[in-house]
Amino acid sequence: MSDLGKLLDPKLQKLLRVLYANKSNLYHITKLAKEADVPAATTLRLIKTLLDAGIIKAHPVGKLKIYQYYYSEENEKLMGLLK
Repeated sequence: MSDLGKLLDPKLQKLLRVLYANKSNLYHITKLAKEADVPAATTLRLIKTLLDAGIIKAHPVGKLKIYQYYYSEENEKLMGLLK
């Protein structure tokens, strides 16, 4: 599936909406999965897609990784298309 095709995944869009609506929040996988109503295993898989696309960034906290929406003009344009 192409990168654009991956962004059309309804579960990935749920994650994006949560992250975008709460841009300043930091999320652990389980919290993000719960708020987006997406299974944790699926969230973990989709996080890699979002990281690879540069839409989110990871913050290491000890052994954990915390995720946050990454603001850029390109990402803002993309989010405008997904609304």
